[in-house]
Amino acid sequence: KEIRKAEQRVERAEQRVTELESEVVALEKQMAAGVVNDELLKKYGETQKELEEAMTEWEKATEEEEEVKSKR
Repeated sequence: KEIRKAEQRVERAEQRVTELESEVVALEKQMAAGVVNDELLKKYGETQKELEEAMTEWEKATEEEEEVKSKR
């Protein structure tokens, strides 16, 4: 049960990272197309920060999952 819980946490973290990566790509495409304004730049910065936090969460979840599995 503990292993499944850890696996689910990793899965959720991976999904969040994937969502944010897609969002960053979409924002970068807008900027590459010449759409650059304060709102877009603010959103881009916030999304990059969220992505960094999500990646950190994914790393922690992965480490915890490995720890739980190694105890078996």
